[in-house]
Amino acid sequence: MFLTKMIRLCVFLTGFLLPVLSQAAQSTLDFIQVLNGNKAEARYYYQQNWAMLRKKAVEQDFIQSWQLLETEPSDMAPFNFILITTYETKEQYLHREQNFQKLIAAQGPLKLLNSKKPPEFRTTLFSKDAISE
Repeated sequence: MFLTKMIRLCVFLTGFLLPVLSQAAQSTLDFIQVLNGNKAEARYYYQQNWAMLRKKAVEQDFIQSWQLLETEPSDMAPFNFILITTYETKEQYLHREQNFQKLIAAQGPLKLLNSKKPPEFRTTLFSKDAISE
């Protein structure tokens, strides 16, 4: 009898909490380092490609929001840009690769400031996922 009540309580709480938990926003943060002093190339690349894709992703409800932050690097934090993409739901987050592939295909070729390719002017130092409650 006690076990049956506990199982019912767990089922009830799972049904109540699962939709709430699945709605927690999740953000992806990428920390980007500019290589060989190519800050203009990196800035142009992120403004003309990364940011444009995020604007379209918001319009199509693929993401909740985005931020492109520029910072001065230091010895402790040697990155120049922080790229933040926030997904409103777990479903948006789980489908992110597929959704961005659609947008990339529609956008066409990369827009670059000059003949330098992305690996020549930037590298991702690390990425982190964060969940806001």
